[in-house]
Amino acid sequence: MNPISKIKSEAAPGLTIAQADALTFLDSLSPASVGGLFADPPYSSGGSQRTITTQTGRKYCGSLSRKTLPDFAGETMDQRSNLRFTVSWLSAARRVLEPGGYFGIFCDWRQLPVFTDAVQIAGLHWKGISVWDKTEGVRPQKGAFRHQCEYIVWGTNGQKKPGANRILPGCFRKSNVTRNKLHQTQKPVEVMDWLLSITEDGAPVLDPFMGSGTTGAAALASGRPFFGCELVPEIYKVAEARLTACIGRSQVQACA
Repeated sequence: MNPISKIKSEAAPGLTIAQADALTFLDSLSPASVGGLFADPPYSSGGSQRTITTQTGRKYCGSLSRKTLPDFAGETMDQRSNLRFTVSWLSAARRVLEPGGYFGIFCDWRQLPVFTDAVQIAGLHWKGISVWDKTEGVRPQKGAFRHQCEYIVWGTNGQKKPGANRILPGCFRKSNVTRNKLHQTQKPVEVMDWLLSITEDGAPVLDPFMGSGTTGAAALASGRPFFGCELVPEIYKVAEARLTACIGRSQVQACA
């Protein structure tokens, strides 16, 4: 069975999404078919609990959020298994990313060595690390520096394209304090706008861990087609509804 669900609209760029695992979804896409790869994969870092568990709400959310937001998958790996998995999906994504296309992968400080190793093993060109500064609104820890930064390992699939000359700030400051999250670790749309703007106008964007669809919302709003998948059915339904609304429910036609 083909797990891919395509949505077309005459008034907006295309939307291709699936309730599927990342590797299955990536294998279904055509080579060199996207211009940007931006993903927030599970970190498997233990969060504040320093443990490996399927109950992600215990690690990342307060008690109220745990009752209302479903747990996400992929938090049960140690560092070596996470390295193997990351190399696998990045290698598959490299086939789909056009030559010279940009990638940006989120991680926290614990997994930064693993992710930078995985990028290089997968054959991508690692060009730097950018920072999302979540501001002083993050939970404080006594006797410690605030963990208010998340990192984006970025680069290109081979050499940059001739004429790639956009210059963006390497640190983006935006609070993530909100009561309206649709996903336990949802990023602000403004953060994704910042990242996607390194790609060419109209370049198709790929996120094989789309969660509630924030990358897709930013892509569609900027006129970029979006390809994404999510493994957990409950979370996929949230993303599907959100992204369908982005391109206008009355003008959408579902395709096999």
